[in-house]
Amino acid sequence: MKAPSAATFIALAVALLVGAPGSAGASAAELKLTDRSKVNPRLLQLDFTTPAIEGGTGVRVLLPPGYRTGDRRYPVLYLMHGAGYDERGWTVEGEAQEIVGSRKVIVVMPRGGGNGYYTDWFNGGDFGPPAYEELHVRQLVPWIDDHFRTRANRGGRAVAGFSMAGFGAMSYAARHPQAFAGAFSFSGAIDTNYPPFTPIGEASSTADGGEYAAIWGTRAAEEVRWRARNPWDLASNLRAMTLQIRTGNGQGGGDFGGPPLDPIEFGVHEMAISMDARLDALGIPHLLEDYGPGAHEFPYYSRSLRRSMPAIMETFRDPPKPPKRFTFRAVERRYAAWGYRVAFDRPVLEFSKLVGRRGGRRFSLAGSGTASVQTPATFRPGRRYRVRVLGTGDPIVSRQRASRAGRLQARVPLGEANEFQQYTPEAEAAGAEVRRARVRIRRLR
Repeated sequence: MKAPSAATFIALAVALLVGAPGSAGASAAELKLTDRSKVNPRLLQLDFTTPAIEGGTGVRVLLPPGYRTGDRRYPVLYLMHGAGYDERGWTVEGEAQEIVGSRKVIVVMPRGGGNGYYTDWFNGGDFGPPAYEELHVRQLVPWIDDHFRTRANRGGRAVAGFSMAGFGAMSYAARHPQAFAGAFSFSGAIDTNYPPFTPIGEASSTADGGEYAAIWGTRAAEEVRWRARNPWDLASNLRAMTLQIRTGNGQGGGDFGGPPLDPIEFGVHEMAISMDARLDALGIPHLLEDYGPGAHEFPYYSRSLRRSMPAIMETFRDPPKPPKRFTFRAVERRYAAWGYRVAFDRPVLEFSKLVGRRGGRRFSLAGSGTASVQTPATFRPGRRYRVRVLGTGDPIVSRQRASRAGRLQARVPLGEANEFQQYTPEAEAAGAEVRRARVRIRRLR
């Protein structure tokens, strides 16, 4: 494969300049409030239209006592529901208002579809609605920050949910680590590599009004899309967060009853054990509460929320500091993480890995093809720097001035781009390669 031309590299740079996934911009403006009502003095029902969801969507917002007086700003807990529920689940069955009590926090409970898995659906390659990640992360979070007195930063946000939403909470946090300081899974489906989950994941879209395997495609053909949002595969992205996993084992005899054997809770228990081992292997601190007998039912989720609330509030009082050194894995050709913006010139989906340090003077990138990387906006505008890329072939050295925003840019060649999508038989047969390049930046006198 020929090396990318100068025009191709310029196009990659322009793509980065106009924004990368994770920026709000026009996406937030597409969320339109159509109705607002009070469920009770502290609980609001908000209804919206958005191109991300056909037919509109709803959100419940629980305000803390005293919110309507003064100018205090509050942290936000995004509390999401599992399959078969909507935004009302946590307040109708889950006792969320009673559990949160008088704590000084805004609780936002968005609708996630009957079985939508907190994902922008693949829809056989047509994409389009429903797009739950687009709705919740890129539209709803900035809308809430614009319309309520929030602490609009990472230290002021956490995300939690049960079952399908345990997956959503961990997946959103892993894909957007600069947006959330904590993630909490209650009986969550947090490792979709668990083999019995495959038929469930493929059929979930039909229960939500879509075609078969519309969420990620069939696992046999589109495994990389499944892994792109799977918390287990993205676990390295969760460093420097408050992480809690709570689960029962599906056996009868739990505190709130349930069947003699609950196969769903048994399955999510196996996923929790797998995720726990993965986080341990990566040296990422977290809590696993395996409370033994218990069913996949709301009384257990509510107890998990009650037990997690002290840690949630402590996270808001003393947020984990961003990591000095981070690892970010992603499948997409374009992504943003910790101030870096990455755009690949390659034909297929596959994991790449960005390893960086705060400040942007040293980072590495692993993958295939050629990438354009913009640094965080931490350099002095107009000052000259040397950017040195060490990877395949001879070192690439450029001298450039930091942009007005304080960014520098590096062209990072990673060898010939792989031809076949990762995890396919073709990729296995071709022996797809991953290469690593290091970038070092030094100020010029």
